[in-house]
Amino acid sequence: MDKDQHNTVIFNASKRELFTTNSGYKSLQKKLRAQWKIQSMKEELTEERMKGVRLWITAGPREKFTASEMEVLKQFLEKGGNVFVMLGEGGESKFDTNINFLLEDLGIMVNSDSVVRNVYYKYFHPKEALVSNGVLNREISRAAGKVVTGIIEDENVGNNAQALTFVYPYGATLSVMKPAVAVLSTGSVCFPLNRPVLAFYQGKDGGKFAVLGSCHMFSDQYIDKEENSKILDVLLHWFMTDTIQLNQIDAEDPEVFPPTISDLPPPMLELFDLDESFSSEKVRLAQLTNKCTEDDLEFYVRKCGEILGVTAKLDKEKRDAKHILEHVFFKVVEFKKLNQEQDIDTEVPFNPL
Repeated sequence: MDKDQHNTVIFNASKRELFTTNSGYKSLQKKLRAQWKIQSMKEELTEERMKGVRLWITAGPREKFTASEMEVLKQFLEKGGNVFVMLGEGGESKFDTNINFLLEDLGIMVNSDSVVRNVYYKYFHPKEALVSNGVLNREISRAAGKVVTGIIEDENVGNNAQALTFVYPYGATLSVMKPAVAVLSTGSVCFPLNRPVLAFYQGKDGGKFAVLGSCHMFSDQYIDKEENSKILDVLLHWFMTDTIQLNQIDAEDPEVFPPTISDLPPPMLELFDLDESFSSEKVRLAQLTNKCTEDDLEFYVRKCGEILGVTAKLDKEKRDAKHILEHVFFKVVEFKKLNQEQDIDTEVPFNPL
């Protein structure tokens, strides 16, 4: 794709996007209009309509993309086109979209969660998350003009995470794996801790793909808050030029935590076996005996072993009926021997008169 001949930025509006050029993104449109031709696309994505497009943006899609539209976007990326996807808290499930189907092939997924700030500072709503140490790649800080030349090489500075402060409103976290690279995170004050919120992917043919977990971050309400506009400038610079090269050390080992997977909830009360939970061993053994026949001998012995706590004492590969009976037999023998020894010790010696 000859980039000199492609100077159009498309804002998709065919999927009931939460934000469009005329609704919530007027400031962003003005910033782009200085250098690029801006268009709003309300029709279905086709290869013909994507001709001459440099950057395609969707901000909070609330409808599903068709298989043909997904294929158009894949081909657009493979031919050197640029794609910017933004979603929000709750991820796919809340927005009723299927954009993760496209993202997963690139190593990115928007999670169905929400980022909140644990401690109040400046912004009243906890979902207006202020992040002050969320930069994962030092090139982002350098491109934003926050790092003095020479300091970045100082090994004591690390990845210069303190360089940029941004507000991340009503956003979700991302799951990122290679070949994609996480460049911004929630930092150490917001929850979930140190989870990616902005990720980059660059194809072999020069096509670039970025995913942001908050479509509110660059809206009219927040674009001028903190240093959000500087992050937007870096993002657009990365899309439109080749001057921003991510630091490979940070890209290989970003300081992020793996996602926290919640445990499955216990079954509903009516699904519990109350007899098993509250009955005594004798009652449960009697119930089991009434259920089983001679043909269920193996099953009967194994269930008895579980009820009496014998199975838990055996190795996993030795929990059949034979080994359960063997364990019980040896315990009975040991008990008998112990009682015999006690009888011998307590026996009164015979003294003839």
